[in-house]
Amino acid sequence: MEGLTQVGDCTYRLEVPEASTFVPAVSYFITDGDGALIDPGPGAAVPALRRAMESLGLRRLDCIIPTHVHVDHAGGAGAVAALCPSARVLVHPRGVRHLAHPAHLIEITQQIYGTDFETRSGTVLPVSGPQLRGVEDGEVVRLGGRELQFIHAPGHASHHLAILDRSQQGLFCGEALGLPPHLLPSVAPYSFHEEDYLATIESLRRLDPRVLFFAHGGADAHPRPAFTTAAENTRIYSRMTLDGLRKGESPAEIALRFVVDVKRRFGLTYAPDGAQLLVTGYEMYFRKKGLA
Repeated sequence: MEGLTQVGDCTYRLEVPEASTFVPAVSYFITDGDGALIDPGPGAAVPALRRAMESLGLRRLDCIIPTHVHVDHAGGAGAVAALCPSARVLVHPRGVRHLAHPAHLIEITQQIYGTDFETRSGTVLPVSGPQLRGVEDGEVVRLGGRELQFIHAPGHASHHLAILDRSQQGLFCGEALGLPPHLLPSVAPYSFHEEDYLATIESLRRLDPRVLFFAHGGADAHPRPAFTTAAENTRIYSRMTLDGLRKGESPAEIALRFVVDVKRRFGLTYAPDGAQLLVTGYEMYFRKKGLA
């Protein structure tokens, strides 16, 4: 199937482009046992997920695991769970209520991306209560011949998980380390918390994974420098935003400086809308902390 690639032991990556404001999200299938789906993506991804399951010979799923409940990673969880009624939907305990009753999640997403976001990203359906369970920090779930360890990884969001596949020492890190390949910080309005974000980077570093599987982007088979880079970039753009706010600059002005800086440092052309979203996330965090 086009777009479905093997990236590890029984591990397959699927990226589903969509006509929306989101950076394309990535879903991962593990085909051991009855199979697992990590990050089901937005509702619009569900047809592609079904085709991928057919291509991989997965008739059902044992586990559906969103790294966090933002709609570009979990918006399709309800629809996939309905297709696989025996599957367990495993999520951070703080995310359980948002998947069971997604009205608040939809409202927040509308505030960020517009009231019509579902026309681009797909409908957000609730997950049936019997299928849904919160997982504790350090909990281990068996999948076929392997063990998946869940790590609470707040910062990008309070309901963020990372999943360590012990069989290949592969870490599904969601957005805990930012956006590859340059590991720019993934600063989500309403939910970003810088101290937690930096602490999570250090806690994941101590796991010493052999490979990182990102929720946006690809896999990194040489991950050790990634943790230092992610922390450095988080601090650089935090200082840029806070300094600008204290000087009375608008978020649009700070975002323009961000765009210029990533072009200079990485040769990266960053969309102004995306830059302003990052700055807004920092701004909301600093105002809640009383720093700006």
